[in-house]
Amino acid sequence: MKKNKLLSVLSILSILIPLSFSILACKAKPKKPKTADKIKTVSLTEAKWEEIQNTLELKGTFVPSDKLDVKTEVEGKILSATAQEGQNVSMGDPLATIDATKIKLQLDKSRKELKETEARIEAGMNLLKIIPAANAPAAVAVRPEDAEESPSSENGDSDEVGDESHRPALKESAETTKDQESSTPQNVSGSSKNDLVLRAEESTMDRIKAEIALNEKKLESETINAGIAGFISRKNVTDGSVVGLGEVLYQIVRLDPILLSVFVSKDMVSQFKKGDHLEVFSDELPGQALPAEVIFIAAEPDPQNKNYEVKISLSNTQQKLKGGMNGKIFTPLSETKESIQIPLSAALEKNGKAYVYVVEGDLAVKREVSLGRKTADKVEVKKGIREGEKVVSKGLNTLVEEQEYIKTES
Repeated sequence: MKKNKLLSVLSILSILIPLSFSILACKAKPKKPKTADKIKTVSLTEAKWEEIQNTLELKGTFVPSDKLDVKTEVEGKILSATAQEGQNVSMGDPLATIDATKIKLQLDKSRKELKETEARIEAGMNLLKIIPAANAPAAVAVRPEDAEESPSSENGDSDEVGDESHRPALKESAETTKDQESSTPQNVSGSSKNDLVLRAEESTMDRIKAEIALNEKKLESETINAGIAGFISRKNVTDGSVVGLGEVLYQIVRLDPILLSVFVSKDMVSQFKKGDHLEVFSDELPGQALPAEVIFIAAEPDPQNKNYEVKISLSNTQQKLKGGMNGKIFTPLSETKESIQIPLSAALEKNGKAYVYVVEGDLAVKREVSLGRKTADKVEVKKGIREGEKVVSKGLNTLVEEQEYIKTES
């Protein structure tokens, strides 16, 4: 009985074992491409054992090359705010219009006051010309010595005749002098007093002219224009809003060129010089080495992180790079070593892991690898591929499955 059971088990195993091997063999064996299968066109490169320049990866943040808060220079009601958030503007483009009725009324009032003041000054100038001429004969008419030396006094009858003839003039002169003294400060003649009044009027005229010039400049601010070319990142105003002096209506940022801000240690900052040409990399533009130039090196360390800021400028005509995105550069170190290297474009990094597509016949097979140091265009592969194996270096973004049928570019 036991012998029969044993024979039955052996019979079943003899059937299952070959079947299992057959299934595994079928699974492992790559199937031939069919008409319905998609065949991806790619470029290949060979993993080579090469000398690699040791580099240090420095990460940074993209920031606008310029930023402007557009403020009001006058207060009033916004008639129209045509510029919209997200809009690209050129320098001088109109953004909004403000109601300047109040300023126009003040200008009219100041111009009227100016004309009145100028008329008073002109009248005062004319009076200054008259006063010296009027004072001169009066001084001669009332001189006592002239009366004492008159011919009538020499003839002996001067007491009565002289007194009678000169008494009215002397009395009038005394009364006039008394009136002038009571209405004029001590030691200040009528001419001097009028001169002081003129100076005060001239000061008033200068003040009014300054007010007119200021209001005319404010009137020019009736239309609010863009002070720089760039991208409107913020809008704080709508039609009909009442705004105060110095209120921020818009914020404009310039993204072309854009700057990569990196912070480097005191030991590394000496390796950078203004005008140095570098290559910048961004996760937003994978596989692209973007030419850039060092435009700023801080003279002092940042008070918080104690490192020196270096700003690197690069073109961003399509504005794919935005402020706040991350970028990086690779700065070379002195020592070198040899290792297996592949193009940077052949490595796919996702969720903290790295992959390459290794070519096996007509198939590109996804394989996990361990990456090492990077240069501007190459990366070290520590583990996962062997020297001489071919990997996909162009068209990597079209491969999504674990295995893909491929053909190489002609």
